[in-house]
Amino acid sequence: MAVPFWIKQVWEFRSALVVILTPLLLLPLPLALPGTESSCGYIILIMAIYWITEAIPLAVTSLIPLILFPLTGIMTSKEVSKAYFTDTNWLFIGGLMIAVGIENSGLHRRIAIRVLMLFGTKPRRLMAGFMVTTFFLSMWISNTATTAMMLPIIEAVFIQLKENELKTARQEKQDSRRTEEEEFTNIAVGVKHLYGQDNPALKADEDIEVRC
Repeated sequence: MAVPFWIKQVWEFRSALVVILTPLLLLPLPLALPGTESSCGYIILIMAIYWITEAIPLAVTSLIPLILFPLTGIMTSKEVSKAYFTDTNWLFIGGLMIAVGIENSGLHRRIAIRVLMLFGTKPRRLMAGFMVTTFFLSMWISNTATTAMMLPIIEAVFIQLKENELKTARQEKQDSRRTEEEEFTNIAVGVKHLYGQDNPALKADEDIEVRC
């Protein structure tokens, strides 16, 4: 059953519709119950819907309180800014920055290949390799940064394993096809060798091939 054209159009602009309609549909909440509590609930509901639907980037959604809280009188801009720059947040930011640097430089691929070379591809050995690598990194940096750094490394290991499986399967398929062709050729040559001299039809075919 074909999907109607208007549904396709609505689906293409679903993010814009969510961004525009969500504040309008939730607007009766702060209007019916004036006060900072209802305004805060209004903003939280908007952020929750944006966060679930990802109508706008998550980073932009997380910055909504920085703009709306001072406008609605919930908190001053100074108080909101302090909430964004806590020690815990900076810990996460630093770990993620290190992880992004490792991923952009390709260091995670080198570490992943080293882990595969040292511990092999068996699940138990791979798990031991991840544990040893995580243990070593945790001695020098925070656990949050270690986790952020290990994620691209583990992802690179899985990608490498998948590529190796595909290469192995492709090589096995080529070898199997080559073996079948060789067996078929050997059978054809054997049949021709055994019955070619006494079979007039085969001799006639050979004469035709020679003439051509």
